[in-house]
Amino acid sequence: MKSPTVRRMMLACVIGLGLGTLVYILQAAITYASFRDDTNQDILNNFGTSMGKSSGLNLPSPLPEVVQVSFVLANLLTFPLMLFECREIVDDLVFGGSKSYIQIRTFCEAAILTFLAALLAILIPDVSVVVAFVGATASPSSLLCVA
Repeated sequence: MKSPTVRRMMLACVIGLGLGTLVYILQAAITYASFRDDTNQDILNNFGTSMGKSSGLNLPSPLPEVVQVSFVLANLLTFPLMLFECREIVDDLVFGGSKSYIQIRTFCEAAILTFLAALLAILIPDVSVVVAFVGATASPSSLLCVA
């Protein structure tokens, strides 16, 4: 962005998150249309380990590939936006809200957070565990905000 302003950054975030949401909705609809009642909670478990091979169902080859590619696109669109906010919070906690921008520090924080996210994804293969943990910790926190 040549001249970043708060308004332009907000618009970029809204467009990025909107596109990511649209891709997730399309992905869910295509997966459900493909597998119907055999749809797993983690929709990536519906597909085989290699592109084009589904889990025993006779589906046209491009459909599972479209869903897998859309999943990658959705992550590419939304992960940097979520990482930005997480990195800002970590930066405030560790460095006490220093307003100075240090590029190497920002890069290191982003690299460490990305590494931790990848490590958690590898160590916890079932996404329902993560969703349950986030729900269990976020629900009481949101009630404190309402009360």
